[in-house]
Amino acid sequence: MSDEGADASPYEEAARRSTSTSRYAAHGRGGAGNISAAPPRPVSPTDLETPTLKEDVYTTGRGGSGNMVANTGKAGARRAQDVVA
Repeated sequence: MSDEGADASPYEEAARRSTSTSRYAAHGRGGAGNISAAPPRPVSPTDLETPTLKEDVYTTGRGGSGNMVANTGKAGARRAQDVVA
């Protein structure tokens, strides 16, 4: 076969396309808001600090009205959000 790339594997195709001078990187879990022209900055120790919940009600899980919980203390809030701190 003389067609260039006709039988190329997905890996070969990706390598061929990645030679462009304009590069984009995807960050996070998904969605259009996680595409940028530059890679993310390195993680710093302050990025890893556990935030303190200050609201009377907080959310857990991925969404929906069933994940609203009364904030009765730090330990319970962290446990409900699967945070180890």
